[in-house]
Amino acid sequence: MPVCRLELTDNISLSKPTLQKFFVELHQMMVELIDTSLESCKSYVSVAGTHCTADGNPRHGFAMLGIQILPGRDHDLQAKLKNRAGEMLVELLNQAEIDIRIQARVLITEVDLALYYMADVGGK
Repeated sequence: MPVCRLELTDNISLSKPTLQKFFVELHQMMVELIDTSLESCKSYVSVAGTHCTADGNPRHGFAMLGIQILPGRDHDLQAKLKNRAGEMLVELLNQAEIDIRIQARVLITEVDLALYYMADVGGK
């Protein structure tokens, strides 16, 4: 189930191949660390064109990596996931093609199964 959403301000410049590589490595890390299947991992990027970080200086930006997981992992495992994902996010942001101050954050959330619907549609 893991769904990863990387929110970036539009002043952070990362190429699609760089982001794709990051997500593939993030998925592999989650498979190894939290015992999920690779096929269930999904990630996407959302770029904020209108944003304000701190005092609104255009040389400030933020990156927020949210990871939603199904319940059942203990707090220590979730903390390890947060730390590993955070290290990977910082490594990714160090590849940005612009010199700005970036606030990097990771948030792990458990999905309430009573409010979660899942279906696979189409394809073979």
